[in-house]
Amino acid sequence: MKITICGSLKFVKEMKEIELKLKELGYDVLMPKSAIESKDNSYWEDLMNNNPQECSWIRGERIKLHFEKINSSDAVLILNYTKNEKENYIGANTFLEMGYAFGAEKKIFLLNPLPKDHHHDELTAMNPICLNKNLNLIGEKN
Repeated sequence: MKITICGSLKFVKEMKEIELKLKELGYDVLMPKSAIESKDNSYWEDLMNNNPQECSWIRGERIKLHFEKINSSDAVLILNYTKNEKENYIGANTFLEMGYAFGAEKKIFLLNPLPKDHHHDELTAMNPICLNKNLNLIGEKN
């Protein structure tokens, strides 16, 4: 099974840890290009401060590239950790990726339960499978 990891780039360190664990479990794993290239989110912060127009263009290209990874996958794994005191955070880009995966009829796995926020109904409608931090459940949910 091929799985594309999705989530906030604030979680780059965690993405890399989950990637290793999934590979140990025998999965083929695709990562966001920005997560592969950096150790943290400072690249984007610097680019946005110095050249916001270029930053927006690059982000758009990265979104399309990540959609291609989702297309080539069997499933996505949403890493929804706590961010800025929001438990199980799913931000705008991750919501977009989930919607894209849903439209492409890919399985959607969540590392943690859905957040309780204003887009809870839409997230629920995508029928994600909550793993409750147990990556071994992916094999059981195929």
